[in-house]
Amino acid sequence: MAATTSMLDAAQVASMWVDFAATRVGDAAKKAESGRSSFGTVRDGIAAGVGWSGTGQPAASLIVTAATTSMDTAAIRLRDVQTHLGAFSGAMAQAVAWWQEMSATLDKKKYAVADDGTVTLVPGVELADGDPSPGQLTSEVKQILSYLDAADETLTARLKAAVTDPLPVVGTYATLTLSANATEAWLAAKGPNAGMGPYATNPWDKSWTPDGNVVSGTAGAWDLAVLLGAPCLPGGVAYTGGGFLVGPDGKEYPVVTPQYAGKGGELSGHGPGAETLGGLDTGWQTLATYTGYDQLGEPLSTAEAGMVIAGAIAGAQYQPYTTVNASATQSLVLDEYGYPVAVADTPPGSTAQPPGVPASTYTYVVTDGKGQPQVGSYTAPGMPGGNLVAVGTNVAEGLAAVDQADANSYYTYQVEFQQNTDGRVRAIYTAYQVIDGPDGQYVQPYDVHFDEDGQMVLEEAGWTAPPPISEGGSSVDVHGSD
Repeated sequence: MAATTSMLDAAQVASMWVDFAATRVGDAAKKAESGRSSFGTVRDGIAAGVGWSGTGQPAASLIVTAATTSMDTAAIRLRDVQTHLGAFSGAMAQAVAWWQEMSATLDKKKYAVADDGTVTLVPGVELADGDPSPGQLTSEVKQILSYLDAADETLTARLKAAVTDPLPVVGTYATLTLSANATEAWLAAKGPNAGMGPYATNPWDKSWTPDGNVVSGTAGAWDLAVLLGAPCLPGGVAYTGGGFLVGPDGKEYPVVTPQYAGKGGELSGHGPGAETLGGLDTGWQTLATYTGYDQLGEPLSTAEAGMVIAGAIAGAQYQPYTTVNASATQSLVLDEYGYPVAVADTPPGSTAQPPGVPASTYTYVVTDGKGQPQVGSYTAPGMPGGNLVAVGTNVAEGLAAVDQADANSYYTYQVEFQQNTDGRVRAIYTAYQVIDGPDGQYVQPYDVHFDEDGQMVLEEAGWTAPPPISEGGSSVDVHGSD
């Protein structure tokens, strides 16, 4: 059921009842945790054979171990539900604040607001210069309602998962599968934190790459994922970004860049203090960091490459002011804050390689001395039928231009998957290229996110406090650091 303005009017009181429910769920979690502790004490004694050994002891140990895991699962689920209810209450309070602010400034003599959020002019009223149009106001109200709808859908999905995921089956008889069932449910309840505990698993496959794991999303969905449950942050925009990445654990992480104003007032997304916005948003923990080298931008199509070569044949000159150094880009060394500190003498292992000559045949059209179009084709050297001499130096220049255009789409990247103690998650995605310019070589870092169509967006990245250059390779100049 879609949210309405009537619901917004009642949401402030409703959020108080949601808070009340969250408190009661927390009380239930405390009891489950207390029960789990008691079971754990008994389990440890029986498992150690203290005061009891022989017939029945192994079966009793199995039963109590499974029951302990069951209580642990219940406590985890209850805390999870408590967190989701608290986040939903916060979303309701935010929607109410927006609605009350808008209602306070809305001229009721000029505008009428329907329950579905549509704003219309009161009959007989004409707008003065500077008055917002009914369409503009309708858009604002609809955004508030859609925010509440998204929060409701998120809560529904998370509560459904909490009550439908498998729970351990605890019976009065020890069976071979009892302990396994309890352990499986414990892992399901722990989710991405399952790697931290007695039944450690590691879902973080190191072969993960961003390729194929980009999920587009509306600005509203991204806002909800980033801000739902976040503390009230003064000073305007706290995070920028957009889109989502599916992590190796299968969860969707909103792609964000912190906006932290350091000592000089410049906004930075990296470096000491940036991750927590200078202490305003604490509790973030890095689950895993992935660094690699790959083609992140779109490569030239065969037709585009053919046009470049055709232009070279016609006499076009390709002399870029700066060029991407693919080999040096692949060899970048990053510090703990993702700051590029050196170009390694030996590139790290990578499945991707710097681009080479295009392995395709291109068709081109040129104009002869009489102004007549002539169609020809060119096959790259090393390919069957390749004939570099026949097409001359201009084609070689065109090939170099194609190579450079391909190199422009290659980056070293780093993705940090993080989770907050309040349950929020995020991915911080940074890309780097080493540039050869007229004044020497430097690194250009970028903050990466995705637009609503899933297309990559690059913005120059900055650090709060660049570290000293480390040893182990050639030092590099970095653009974009404060």
